[in-house]
Amino acid sequence: MRAGGTGDGMRVAVVGTGLVGASLGLALGRLDDVAEVVGYDVDRRQLADAAARGAVGRTAESPAGAVADADVVVLAVPVSAVPAVAAEVGPRLRPGAILTDVASVKSRVVAAMQAAVAPGVHVIGGHPMAGSHEAGAAHASAELFVGATYLLTPTVDTDPHAYRRQHALVAGLGAPPLAVHPDHHHPHVAVHSPLPHHAATTL
Repeated sequence: MRAGGTGDGMRVAVVGTGLVGASLGLALGRLDDVAEVVGYDVDRRQLADAAARGAVGRTAESPAGAVADADVVVLAVPVSAVPAVAAEVGPRLRPGAILTDVASVKSRVVAAMQAAVAPGVHVIGGHPMAGSHEAGAAHASAELFVGATYLLTPTVDTDPHAYRRQHALVAGLGAPPLAVHPDHHHPHVAVHSPLPHHAATTL
């Protein structure tokens, strides 16, 4: 269903609509089981660009407004902003919701998200190994994640059903999901990131 659609599918909130966040919105909007993608960005121009591109079907005036009644919340903000944004939206998440991110740092980011949510909210860190030399929602692409490894960082406390839901959502983007513990994230990044980086540099 398109990003602005309605129905019985899941509602996804994307907080941060730069290149990665807007690309996620575009890709998620193509999935039949996603009824709506709601977006928020502190940069109103980025948010307007994301809406114009169809990356979000609805915009919110605040992070809390974006995540209201969301089934999945993606924090697509800079690493340094994740703890503060998580603390703001965490108390607003309903039981059963999934809180994830796209940060390249995992252990402390996952810990910050876990500290921000109430029992019953599922934290599953994420790191799509995809990017571009371009920046901003204006350059977003639904194809950004196709074929790119998407790291997911469940812990021993992760609910198996919630993990399967997030795994299926990521796979639907065309990105092969790979589960790693947050503490083991950096070695996997070292293995998976150099080749695309060097290829992009060469091109």
